[in-house]
Amino acid sequence: MTDRRRPASISEAKKAQSRAQVGWFTQWSRQHRVD
Repeated sequence: MTDRRRPASISEAKKAQSRAQVGWFTQWSRQHRVD
């Protein structure tokens, strides 16, 4: 899933990936509350 039109936005892609991971974790932790 690499965007060849923007090869210099690696940090931007990493930011979007981490944001998606955080969103997934938030959704998961909402369903599996431990406290």
